[in-house]
Parts: sequence; structure tokens; C-alpha cells
Amino acid sequence: MTAPVLRMPSIEYGTRIPASWGEINYEYEIRRTPIWVLPGLARLTVAVASPSSGTFYVTRGGRIAAWMKRHGISREMQTGDPAFDQQCYVVADDDSVPLAYFTDPGRREAVCALLRAGFTRVEYTPGEVRAIWDFFQVDKHFRSDPVSGAARHLAVLACDVPVLPQSATAARMRTRRRIVRTIAIVSTILGATWLTFGRTISPPLDFDAMLLHSLRLSLPVLAPFLVISVFVLRRGSHAVLIQVILASLFGFLFVGFGVSVMLNALRDATPAQGHAAMIVLKSRGRYPALQVKSWRPGHGTEWVPVSRGLFRTVSPGDVVVVETHAGRLGFEWISDCRVSARRAPSVPLP
Repeated sequence: MTAPVLRMPSIEYGTRIPASWGEINYEYEIRRTPIWVLPGLARLTVAVASPSSGTFYVTRGGRIAAWMKRHGISREMQTGDPAFDQQCYVVADDDSVPLAYFTDPGRREAVCALLRAGFTRVEYTPGEVRAIWDFFQVDKHFRSDPVSGAARHLAVLACDVPVLPQSATAARMRTRRRIVRTIAIVSTILGATWLTFGRTISPPLDFDAMLLHSLRLSLPVLAPFLVISVFVLRRGSHAVLIQVILASLFGFLFVGFGVSVMLNALRDATPAQGHAAMIVLKSRGRYPALQVKSWRPGHGTEWVPVSRGLFRTVSPGDVVVVETHAGRLGFEWISDCRVSARRAPSVPLP
């Protein structure tokens, strides 16, 4: 669908502007999209005052939402109107609120019309009903169709609103969702931190093998958390549920990897073994590393993370001494790397 263009003689970004269309009073706001997301686009919000009390929002239903509902991953209230239930996806903490609200077919048609026009979602909040269009195109000339057209449909949604009291169930569901999302976010941050620790501080020589071994720690925690997440978030946004699942997969898996690396290195009392290895290649990335000839039978080369100072002083063909330990869990890991006094220029580089 081609996005319409809102033309105005002057645009005040980030400011709610009151307007009217006939007897309908409404407000609209245009907020710039961050330039690192999609430059030149904005978010359009059109709002109409309403004596509303409940809270929910409606987005477009799509193939992902339909697939998740069909397989029981997400659960959404159904109004009994096939066209509305297929086109729209209702996100609510308490199904009784939107069920009571959408008994009126006029409201269902107004929401469908807003989504067909291009609006991303329709939000029903205490005090107002608003339509939001993400990634909206803006230029300097006036054309009121997207705004006034939305206001007409929002006026239908804002009038004759039934009393929709919030229940204790809604409050409990909001709390549970916050807890699940917080755990997913924290696990992602910890996972990234532990991944960095495992690759730079005490890196195992067999990274992949250590990662597979760490599943013994992460999977027993990850599996029940995913089940709980699906149970808690299945009545909410399927997009949020997917984000939480992906964040949890990354976070828990690499937290388990980091803990395994820590146990393998910090509790290792085996003596250090020095290995003279010739540098084959230098890798200048976020974490500088050297590719060296392996001292282990059956291994061609090894990657050894080093400090930036050492990285600048050595070249391919130089010999370094790599100190390793056997590892508490049986995975050999690197404790130090330093320049050797000798050079091996006669050894051919690959």
C-alpha cells in the first residue's frame, strides 16, 4: 500500500495541534522517526477525546499472528465477526474490556477502516482513542485526508462508550508481563557480557565444543522460562512474544556459556603449559587476535586473543609463547600470550 502524504503549510514536530472537522474536535501530532531508523519519515498520531476507562489496542492481523493463534502459541479474544477477527489483532490485559466494546458493529468497521487506510494501530486508552501511523511520509503542502479521515472514524469509536471497568486480572497480567520482559532484557545484557568475557578473558581453544557443553546449564533454565513466557504473553502482542523468545534464546544460551567458561578457568588448578607458536595471520577487529600454528595434534591453527599493545608489536612469521591450562571442565584455555625471543622465518606461511 502506498503511504499518503500529509501536506501542511507549517509542521510543528512533537507538538499536539488541536483541529476540527465539522463538529468533530481532535488533535494530531507528527513526530520525527529517528534518523538511524528510517530518515525522512515520521509518526502520525490522531486522537479524539473519549470517556474511556479500559486499555487495549488493535493492530493488523497477519500471517504470523494467524499461525501463532492456530498453533496455540498466542491467544486472542474473538468477536464472532470473521472479517474483523481476521483483519485485526486485539491486545488486551483483560478480554472482557474489548469484548464489551466491540459488540457494536460500527466500532468494528471503524477500526478496520483505519487499518485499511494505513494506520498501524488503534489505541483505546483512558481519556482518548487514538490512531497511530508509523513511518508516515511528510512534506510541506497541506492535504487533510489522512488526518480528518481518521478523526471521523475515531469519533465513532469515542461516542457512546460503555462502562468498561478494569479488573484485578488486568493488573496482574501487566505485572507478570513486565517481569518476563525484564528477565529477557537482563538475560540478553548478561549474555552479551559473558560472551565477551568468554572470548577475551579466558577463552577456550575449542569454542564450539564449550558452547555445546554449556547447554547442560542453559537449557534446563531456558526451557521452563520459554514455557512461562508463552503462557504469560500469549494474550498480548505476538511481536512482543517473538522478541522475548529471541532475546531469551540469545541471553540464556550465552549466560550458560559464560558460566561454563568461568567454572572452567577460575576453578582450574592445573599448571600452565607454554607453547611456542608461529603467527600466521593478524585479525584487526573489535577484539584483536592472532592466528598461530597449532601445537595440538590434528589442529592446523588456533586463534589467540591478544592485547592491542602486543598486536601492534608482532607480525606474521614472529613466534609467540601461548600459555594454556587443561581446564577444570576439560577444555584447554588460554591464560597468556607473549612475544618469544626467537623468530621462525624459515617456516613457510600458508
